[in-house]
Amino acid sequence: MGIGNSKLYGGKKKKVKKKWYVPTWKKFFLLLIILILAAGAAVGSWVYGIIKAAPEIDTSQIYNLLTETSIIYDGDGKKLDTVYSGENRYTVKYNDMPEDLINAFVALEDKTFWDHHGFNFIRIIGAIKNSLTSGGQVSGTSTITQQLARNVYLKSTMSDHDIERKIIEAWYTIQIERDLSKNQIIEAYLNTINLGFGNYGVEAASIAYFKKHVNKLTLAQCAALAAIPQMPSEYDLIHLVDADTASKMDKDLILKRTSNGVYVINDSSKERRELCLALMKEQGLITEEQYEEAVNTKLKDMLHPKFDSSNPTLSYFTDFVISEVIADLQEEKGMTYEDAWDQVYTGGLRIYTTLDVDTQKIVEKEFKDDSNFPSQTGMIYDEDGNLLNSKGQIAMYDYNDFFKDKKFTFKKDEIKKNKDGSMTIKKNKRLHIYETTVDGAIDYSIEFPTMYRYIDYKLYSVSGGYIHFPQSCKTLDEKGNVVISAEFLKSEQGKDFIKKKNGKYYIKDDYYTINQNVVQPQAAMTIIENDTGYIKAMVGGRKTSGRMLYNRAIEPRQPGSSIKPLAVYSAALQQSYEEAKKKKKHHFTNYKIDSQGAKGWGDWITAGSTVVDERTTNHGKTWPQN
Repeated sequence: MGIGNSKLYGGKKKKVKKKWYVPTWKKFFLLLIILILAAGAAVGSWVYGIIKAAPEIDTSQIYNLLTETSIIYDGDGKKLDTVYSGENRYTVKYNDMPEDLINAFVALEDKTFWDHHGFNFIRIIGAIKNSLTSGGQVSGTSTITQQLARNVYLKSTMSDHDIERKIIEAWYTIQIERDLSKNQIIEAYLNTINLGFGNYGVEAASIAYFKKHVNKLTLAQCAALAAIPQMPSEYDLIHLVDADTASKMDKDLILKRTSNGVYVINDSSKERRELCLALMKEQGLITEEQYEEAVNTKLKDMLHPKFDSSNPTLSYFTDFVISEVIADLQEEKGMTYEDAWDQVYTGGLRIYTTLDVDTQKIVEKEFKDDSNFPSQTGMIYDEDGNLLNSKGQIAMYDYNDFFKDKKFTFKKDEIKKNKDGSMTIKKNKRLHIYETTVDGAIDYSIEFPTMYRYIDYKLYSVSGGYIHFPQSCKTLDEKGNVVISAEFLKSEQGKDFIKKKNGKYYIKDDYYTINQNVVQPQAAMTIIENDTGYIKAMVGGRKTSGRMLYNRAIEPRQPGSSIKPLAVYSAALQQSYEEAKKKKKHHFTNYKIDSQGAKGWGDWITAGSTVVDERTTNHGKTWPQN
């Protein structure tokens, strides 16, 4: 008979073991723990793999990863120009940053900065809770240290929100907190953040927005900067807009009109600026009186923007200096051109030159005076108004024959509509067609020739330009003409690109670029101090603007007879002047190379001396031959 879980066999009891799969709470929890540990081990192994594969960082070299603006100084040690690529930045030490500035960023971005070890876990838990209840993403949890790690070491993936990038960011954050003091962290952070309008770091932004060094900022200005980093492109304090947009804005918001557009005040960060001040007051960092004064300061009253005031004439000299420094770094430091370029444009160099500002201003003033330069005479034109050279060939095309009412109009023999809807632009007409390479693929550049135009009765040359047809829509036919695809011409952009009026095809100025108008004649000047060889002034052209322009002051071109007044006549006049002063007559030597010899000069060489215009014969050779 059965007794409990045992059976009776031959008068003996045999105990039957329980089967392992019989469920119990104890076994359930044991299995759950095993699964959690296995999952944790798997996750840990995955995280370890991500960290192991992440690039190593050296926190002691954090500033070497930042680009910094280089500065060019004149002969008196005064700032002439700045040189940077991408990010305009000047690094500034912690002790040179005002307390209000540091407190403003900490209060708004990370109030527990001085106490945490890289992460604000309470803030993270709160953000997770909010995301669960609202169904959104976890956001707004980054500490200043995390932002620094992201700004310096994860620039290329800053906009990514995947878990792998977050893990690497956390790992770098731990290393930064381990290796750097809080003062070093906040210093590096304030030197790296994007503060809009092309400025990175508080010093560059302070100069750009308020025209002062960071240690001179007011409380209101500190809060204004602290409000920007959340959305630099939206919250920057100044916007550059087109004239049409500016015309619809309040006139009080307009700061400056330039050829590039209109600079206007942007107060979209006002609420965040006021929040910053409220938090500073709440955290006991400022008094009620300080708060009231700052919060009632209008952005317009605190702004004193420093617009790009680079001198277009001075750029000839600074561009020359940059090229010389790059060459010197290559020669003296053994750098490649690329490394030397990076050093100049991102290395924060201090470049001291020999330029004398007063001399430079005199030269620039004379170059601006049109009366110092002759007007063009004896010009020869063909029946189409094109300017011809001495051989009767077209030297420059008539600009007005190309462009009217901001449109380029094709002539009938320059463009043809094909049966399949495509269009052929003919070569060897007014437009030039060049084969080039863009992103590794063949492209065909459709360019305007060199043209001329008169503006206020002055002659200007225009070194061409080009039409912005997309690369993908162009092919070359067997005759070398460019074919614009029917597919492109039927698209929305294509329909707007080429239009037709009165039987002629034309392109609006939205779709072509014309190079700069260059007044003629051009000129250049370099003034060198004889004793030292120092360059004291340089101008490479007149009435031009931009960087890396054609610099006539340093291009090795044969001066011809234009050198005579400087190298020969001036020396002769000076010598005779000094002789006349001493009442000593000039001694003329007959070299027996011409018929005039020493006759007809008078007692001295003067501006009124008569020189017979004749060939000379020296050692049996007659000169000049022309």
